[in-house]
Amino acid sequence: MAHTGPEVSQTDSVRPFLERFRSDGLEARQYAPAPVPPLAEWKQLWSVWDLATTKTIPPDALMEQPIPLRNPLLSYLGHMPTFEDIHLTRATNSKPTEPAYYHQIFERGIDPDVDDPSKFHDHSQLPDVFLCLEDILQYREHVKARIMALYESETPYIDRCIGRALWIGFEHEGGFELTIGFSDELSNIGYHDPESDDGPNRSFAWDNEREPYEITVPSIKAQGRPVSNGEYAKYLVYVKEPQIPATWSKTGDARSDEDYTTFVARHSIKTAWGPVPLSQALDWPVMASFDEVERYSQWAGARLPTLHELRSIHEHVERRRKAPDSKVNHEFHTDPKAISVDLSDTNSGFQNIHPMGITHKDDLCGLDETGGAAEWTRTLFAPQPGFKPMDIYPGYSADFMDQKHLAVVGGSWALHPRIAGRKSFLNWGQKKYLWPWVTFRLVRDIE
Repeated sequence: MAHTGPEVSQTDSVRPFLERFRSDGLEARQYAPAPVPPLAEWKQLWSVWDLATTKTIPPDALMEQPIPLRNPLLSYLGHMPTFEDIHLTRATNSKPTEPAYYHQIFERGIDPDVDDPSKFHDHSQLPDVFLCLEDILQYREHVKARIMALYESETPYIDRCIGRALWIGFEHEGGFELTIGFSDELSNIGYHDPESDDGPNRSFAWDNEREPYEITVPSIKAQGRPVSNGEYAKYLVYVKEPQIPATWSKTGDARSDEDYTTFVARHSIKTAWGPVPLSQALDWPVMASFDEVERYSQWAGARLPTLHELRSIHEHVERRRKAPDSKVNHEFHTDPKAISVDLSDTNSGFQNIHPMGITHKDDLCGLDETGGAAEWTRTLFAPQPGFKPMDIYPGYSADFMDQKHLAVVGGSWALHPRIAGRKSFLNWGQKKYLWPWVTFRLVRDIE
């Protein structure tokens, strides 16, 4: 992918980590060769987590809540290893890592209703006096040692119960870090993964990815790529909309009645490296709340795609590239190329620590070819045909099938390739949530 936008420097301490994370390649057979992630991938993931937390956030800032209504940052340092330890304790039928009471206070985070913060799903009750950072980090090291000890034998690869526990912990941690016309499409949605510990060595799946079912999508005309920051800025200027995406910043003298050139000069984009002038990120995909992008689509005389429409667009791209059809999942197929897409030319898996330009693309973008952002759909996050909550994590999807959340497809630049590249992976987001790493493309019905 051509590099467009600003050259964001990387510190000497970050560069070796990034090169190590990128080194294995982004073809499906390279980043997801088997259902259970090897120990080397765990170590890469831990490096990512360290970079995003303890190596970036000052200790005195860990009790801050950068996203209102959510838990303080420090709680996530306890939540990750606790979640992994809960599932390893279950799978190995053994005692929890001490202190065992972490299972009560760190099991689940919180995701309040944006409209009514007094409403939220079942979650762990944090202590009145929070634990110190050193104790939490020591606990994490003990859980890491427990994971590494399992890899001293072939147990993770021959015991599917333990393998699934490692997989769910890995994907859970990895998930905390995204105009062309064609005719009716018959597509296969979902993945076959009975939650049993026997059978072939097939890939694991979350409950909202299974079971497989077929859908037919009527003819539509779809935008080949996501809407860019530049296009969204023109819309804001044209309609004199004062609300900018929460991922943007403006100077104190910015006004809603200024012309496009002045507007661009007075705004910037928030990144992990600090603000980047909007003028240098005009070709990046815009990332905004569903309500914001819905207003844009109405102004443009178009709409957002449904989940099935977006899935069919992605599959259409895959078919043109002669990739294996997803329907092989009906047969427990284990070919990585049938389950995941080639991410070699995408901004996935920390290839960059920021979005990348998409306006140079002159073809239909497939899964994760959106510059480093997931994609919104207009479909409510709801049970698919044959949906059954996971036995080992029943609240994973069901808690958010509440008429408030919408289906989100794909991943951001920070999502691990094992997750971002899987064709059946599905995420969700609240309509009014202001900080999503999610972009959108437009579609129109063909009369």
